[in-house]
Amino acid sequence: MSDLTKNIKIPKWVLILVGLIMLTLLCAYFFLTIEDPKWNALFTGLLSSFIVSILIFYFSIQPLRELQKFHDSGVVSLLSGRHDKVYYSPIVSKSRGKVFVMGASCSRFVDDFLDGDADDHMLLDAMNRHSTLTVKLLVPSKKHMDDASEKKFSIAQPKLKKVREKFPEQFEVKSMDSPASHSFVITDNEFIGGPIFADDESKNSPAVHVKSSTPYARKHQNFFEREWNKGTDALES
Repeated sequence: MSDLTKNIKIPKWVLILVGLIMLTLLCAYFFLTIEDPKWNALFTGLLSSFIVSILIFYFSIQPLRELQKFHDSGVVSLLSGRHDKVYYSPIVSKSRGKVFVMGASCSRFVDDFLDGDADDHMLLDAMNRHSTLTVKLLVPSKKHMDDASEKKFSIAQPKLKKVREKFPEQFEVKSMDSPASHSFVITDNEFIGGPIFADDESKNSPAVHVKSSTPYARKHQNFFEREWNKGTDALES
């Protein structure tokens, strides 16, 4: 198979429409060729149903095409908030190479996935199972944190230090010399994130979930890596 044919993608709505048309033609063929009244009645009903289905589907094509465009562009979902551990859990647990997190304090992520004293600490378990998994947390330096974020990060610090002691080659926390304008999580294949609004906790802000290969996600990862390379140890004090 050539590279050209490998890259050809047929939208699902096209396949469905073609299938309905073929079934309609098949029913029409049997209706015209079979003389038995009982079979004619059956195929008449089927033919009418398929024609109605085609008409309904025709008027539904535009929304389906819009959904297909979102799918093709790597958009997975639009979220009304960011504090949904159930939603994040399968994404985090499947990570084998990286989990990069940026936020005002990253405290919710720590409580959900990195608290060794909690019943559920799936990211710690994942690091135990996969030595290739690297976890990086990036937060603003204290001078760029508001009082609430600084307090949350101070509470999280003992937990973070325990994680670093246990996984010195896989886990690190750095601070950047600027406020956090976005909070996000990047894994091997997924990106979930959105802006941080002043005087509004990011957990209540909307977020977008896209594939990490999309330009939108790569832009955030490039920013993360630039700030990470300039950052300093956030747990030194």
